Amino acid sequence: MKLFYNFKILKDFQSKNKFNALIVSKNKFSQFGEFVTLKNLYPPIEIIDLKGRLILPGFNDSHIHIWKVGNLMTYMLDLSGVNNFEEIKSRIENFNKTYNRKWIIVRGFNELKLDEKIIPDRIFLDTINIDKPITLIRNCAHIITNNSLALKHSNISNSTEIPNGGEIRRDSKNNISGILTERAIGLVMNNFPKYEYSEYEKMILVAQDELIKKGITSATDPAVHPELLEVYKEMDKKKLLKIRINAIPIKIPDGVNEEYPLPGIYKSELLTINTLKYFSDGGLSGMTAAVSTPYKNTNYNGVLRLEKNQFLKSATECVKNGFKIATHAIGDVAINMVMDVYEELSKISNRKNRIEHFGIADDKIINRAKNIGVEISTQPIFIKELGDNFINSINENELQKVYPFKKLFEAGIPVSFSSDAPVVKDYNPFVGIYSAVTRKTDSGKSISENEKCTITQSIIAFTKNSAILDGVENKGEIAENYLADFIVLDYYKDEITGNDLLKIKVEEVFIGGKKVL
Repeated sequence: MKLFYNFKILKDFQSKNKFNALIVSKNKFSQFGEFVTLKNLYPPIEIIDLKGRLILPGFNDSHIHIWKVGNLMTYMLDLSGVNNFEEIKSRIENFNKTYNRKWIIVRGFNELKLDEKIIPDRIFLDTINIDKPITLIRNCAHIITNNSLALKHSNISNSTEIPNGGEIRRDSKNNISGILTERAIGLVMNNFPKYEYSEYEKMILVAQDELIKKGITSATDPAVHPELLEVYKEMDKKKLLKIRINAIPIKIPDGVNEEYPLPGIYKSELLTINTLKYFSDGGLSGMTAAVSTPYKNTNYNGVLRLEKNQFLKSATECVKNGFKIATHAIGDVAINMVMDVYEELSKISNRKNRIEHFGIADDKIINRAKNIGVEISTQPIFIKELGDNFINSINENELQKVYPFKKLFEAGIPVSFSSDAPVVKDYNPFVGIYSAVTRKTDSGKSISENEKCTITQSIIAFTKNSAILDGVENKGEIAENYLADFIVLDYYKDEITGNDLLKIKVEEVFIGGKKVL
């Protein structure tokens, strides 16, 4: 039992009953009141002075690829921030000298931010004088590009059959360019050298520590393959997990027709497995999301990865076995198709299902989502880091429908915020909140300013609403009988202004009342 006192609570979160102290007992907030009163009720008790600082519920990133964040910090080259092809070449050559990897795998480029403004292709990658397969993964992970050795090792040629829901792109001479999208990327990635258990464990441990530093006490890893799922279970048994993790296994892998078998539902104090993941389309920044209006200056409408009847059949089996469904859907065509399936699923179970991202949506789609009872995990940080891509590729009328956070809140739809890192570089929730309330891109341009959120809405979306998507009723608030997951900030006021969002630092983190930072 611990007594915390001398702290600030945000004005918008203050209850009618004023308090300046709280007690944590058995991992939960158990009592609130005046410091002297609580101190006298429970002598002796551990007393912790928070020195007048602001406290918030711990952040819950409802969509972040934990192990991939860790992978970029350990075994994979991070290309985020590169400016041109020559810099890509130099980084790959230096990486190869430092790390003896059988297959050079790198991630993080964004062609719009390269001087060349195009995706590097096979011809360029073949100029890198390394006798190994080389694969570059775009920051969105929906597009990859490969050198000739990577294609050879994957048995990809001009005659290779293109998987449904994917692309093998060709150059001006009708030869394979080395660029693959969506479900076709599995033709290459399924041949990558397998990581060992110890390597996965290291990725998760490294990422977990970084999440804690940012005040993230809970996170959803939204596309976990069977091997990784077993790693999470084993780490849970070994008590290596510090944060609460909702692991969502993927059901249909890329590059093959077979589905993964149904996993078992799993629930412990720190690990939950009760939701299954599907991908219905691609990404907006790379122009592979399935949209009704063609991308700017093209006749291209993106890629619909799932066939509706197959999706419905597969998801029905999952729902009948007690699972919730989470589906990646960014373009309006994909969102409508997913909601078609969710309407059918609602006849089997009243369990609400999730849509991940929800990128382009008009009022009709939003009302439909409300009526069906969809839950949404979306990413305000996309406006900041990827917004310039959106402006470059989406027609003006459609741009006004991009990530309509405010309308979703006003419709009363459960909306949680997240980062989708490492699709983006910055997964600090305060930066995500800043993006939600400003709607400014990295270059300072605005996107749909009428969709700006308040700071309070955004904090709730990163805490209480994310807990709703996890199906946890007593998480995400500083309230009696709620899990004592909270953060202490280097901030001494009970109101946060927009200008302060990028300055606030997390100083202490408590999970279940136990200090982890």
